[in-house]
Amino acid sequence: MEKPLLALSFIVKNEGKYALDMIDSVSSIIAYACVVDTGSTDESITLIHDFLLARNIGHEIITTEFKSFSDARNKSINIVPSYLDYILILDCDEEIPRDQHELLLGLMNNSINGYDGCYFPRVNLVDNGTPFLYPDLQLRLLKNKGFLYFGDVHEMPQGGEWLMPSSGQFEKFPHIYHYKYIRKTSYELNEREYQYQSIYRKHAVVRKKSIIKVLESIADPFSKELIKNLQTEMQYSNCAHLYFKEVVEKDIKLIANIGCKEGLSTILLAEQLIMHGKDSTIIAIDTWLGSFYKLINEDTISCDDININAEDFYSQFLENIKNKNLTEWVLPLALDPHNASIFFKNRGIYFDLINLDFSHDYNGVISDLNDWWPLLNSGGELIGANYHEDNITCPDIKRAYDDFFEEFESLEGKCRIKKM
Repeated sequence: MEKPLLALSFIVKNEGKYALDMIDSVSSIIAYACVVDTGSTDESITLIHDFLLARNIGHEIITTEFKSFSDARNKSINIVPSYLDYILILDCDEEIPRDQHELLLGLMNNSINGYDGCYFPRVNLVDNGTPFLYPDLQLRLLKNKGFLYFGDVHEMPQGGEWLMPSSGQFEKFPHIYHYKYIRKTSYELNEREYQYQSIYRKHAVVRKKSIIKVLESIADPFSKELIKNLQTEMQYSNCAHLYFKEVVEKDIKLIANIGCKEGLSTILLAEQLIMHGKDSTIIAIDTWLGSFYKLINEDTISCDDININAEDFYSQFLENIKNKNLTEWVLPLALDPHNASIFFKNRGIYFDLINLDFSHDYNGVISDLNDWWPLLNSGGELIGANYHEDNITCPDIKRAYDDFFEEFESLEGKCRIKKM
């Protein structure tokens, strides 16, 4: 049996110096490189061409106007020669260390266990070498079968069957190392974005162990001793909404409440379940890291919006749920929405109701909808927060829902969509 041949596919724009490290990390296992340049104005293309030529790696480089990530990704795949068996998708700020190559070759030799592609764990590194958001699964190995990508930002190929590592098996799959947050400095980031990432890094270190623990097995966090004497003040009273009462009257078993903060929306949902005699379970999903969108969109940073101690928000949430005697209805999951959606998809778990109140920017909301709409059962309903008809309050959120769905109802700052 001949050894499978692998093509490297990537998009570049003024990232030549980083692309060389990425190519070098996999140069010993690739037979070809397919490069799409979306408008570099520096020497990136020359650097990449000379680097590949010096290593006798066949390649094709095309230059195109950037329209979307899916468009650029599809163009890079379209130029992969038909005699190559697999396509490895990487970004210029990523690498696959050499000690991971045997795992990658093993997947190809076994034809990815009959699947069309495979997710890899990704290690996102920050300035002190600390990883966060692990395992951050990414679909990066495809069979060369002409798959097409869809989605403007968080692009995904359609029509295939993908192998996804389950919890406890991550070490059996090759890991991607992501250096974006190390390589960007305060000179490359505007001041506000740099402050945002610095605060995020502080939280990431604290949350790492609990995130990994959740991925291995969901334990009941209410079984541990909680921090006492916490303030139980909760904001956003508009969470008490008619839609909660109406949807809970129906036959629902599993609810995803995405974006919980101190827990008011979770409490209101749980109280409605009790009033209607339901034995449903609410999975409360949040990072409990604070409201970062305000840091980006406002001129000043409020300590009320950014919690420097990441454990405080989470402990506050647990205490509030416990004080209301709702622990039997609520199961917290400390993950970002994207990785949480992968977690449930991998286990074949779907929901009857999704209450979505996490991202506040257009691309973030679209990403959340792309992740979670497929996890809603037929006949289930999705409630979206901060949908305001005046188009002044959170205009990006309203525009995202309007673009994603053709028709739905809205009332008093929320929208409601039923899946047929």
